[in-house]
Amino acid sequence: MFYKKSLIFTFLVFIIIFSEPSQSQISQGGKPLSFVYSLSDDYELKEFAPPNLTQILKEDEQKDKNGELYRVGVGVPVNTGITDAGTWVDIPGKGRIWRLMIKVENAKAIGLYFDKFHLPPGGELFIYNYNKTQILGAYTEINNHESGLFAVELIYDDIVSLEYFEPYRTTEKSIINISEVAYVYRGKGLKSTKEFGDSESCEVNINCTEGANWQNQKKGVARIMIKDGSSYGWCSGSAINNVRQDCTPYVLTADHCGEGTTAADRNQWIFYFNYESSGCANPSTEPSSNTMTGCTLVSNGGNGGDSGSDFFLVKLNSSIPTSYNIYFNGWNNQNVAATSGVSIHHPSGDIKKISTFTQTLVTSDWNGSGYQSHWRVVWAATLNGHGVTEGGSS
Repeated sequence: MFYKKSLIFTFLVFIIIFSEPSQSQISQGGKPLSFVYSLSDDYELKEFAPPNLTQILKEDEQKDKNGELYRVGVGVPVNTGITDAGTWVDIPGKGRIWRLMIKVENAKAIGLYFDKFHLPPGGELFIYNYNKTQILGAYTEINNHESGLFAVELIYDDIVSLEYFEPYRTTEKSIINISEVAYVYRGKGLKSTKEFGDSESCEVNINCTEGANWQNQKKGVARIMIKDGSSYGWCSGSAINNVRQDCTPYVLTADHCGEGTTAADRNQWIFYFNYESSGCANPSTEPSSNTMTGCTLVSNGGNGGDSGSDFFLVKLNSSIPTSYNIYFNGWNNQNVAATSGVSIHHPSGDIKKISTFTQTLVTSDWNGSGYQSHWRVVWAATLNGHGVTEGGSS
């Protein structure tokens, strides 16, 4: 779960969980009204230039060597929304619909990041790809946050449509403005059909034999789309309980994932729970997941984990819905090396994997810092592979 590079970890978290009451979830389901009423697809398309990837890829090469955030996307400024773009159409007896298409050519996927977001009661926002095979939403007033910030999971296309339904007699103002899109440029499994399959072939799916004794603990593990300024990348984390065992929605990840991010960035982090294959083999179609947006920093080790403990503890902006069936993993702060164990993680942002160690952990520093702040892990070959860690496993 917590990766610095190769075989060096800050700590490994296993143990216990209790249930958590639900207050909200990221979307309410349903279908866009334009699908029901068969409205014309003739509405405004705004195109934005893709970034020049030459320098970005050079930076990634060095970042990957250093075990930094596994970046997969960069921000493209768009600053557009409901007040200055899009097309409105009336639905007699119901209300009106606003639609807008955004295109950034050759993106493997697009994420939408809102700097102004407020939906009134009855308002519903859907987001979907060009072929209408991936639909997100409905997002409603329960997704409003005091910061006015919001973000949604990736759309696997270089064209994305927003569709907002506003009922008649709405008294509150609808606020929808996209400040930037995440232009996702790498990930060999991406582009319209799937996102999984990016990790190495030696990785072991969580529901193989190796995961049989970890079926509770796996439920706490999430992949996280980290926003760090105009960079976007994958990390892994786990829901973690506290000494009161009251299931406050804490999530633990690595300091080098979050160190340097702002409060605004973290309000747009996206957490994907239950993103896994149902069996040992890789599925033919991408599995579903449960997502949540936004968190606040509780505590961290500092300095990106280079000279201290590489932890970054956050609290989600809302309680995790009971329907997500999340397991809040426990922890032990005794300085005793484990003799065996596993890491449950999302290497390269892939579906949930499990890596196994059978040798006693030893303390180590990172990058020659001299601080004995990490555990060194030697991964073992198992029945279905030789699970390791990769970028995204942090």
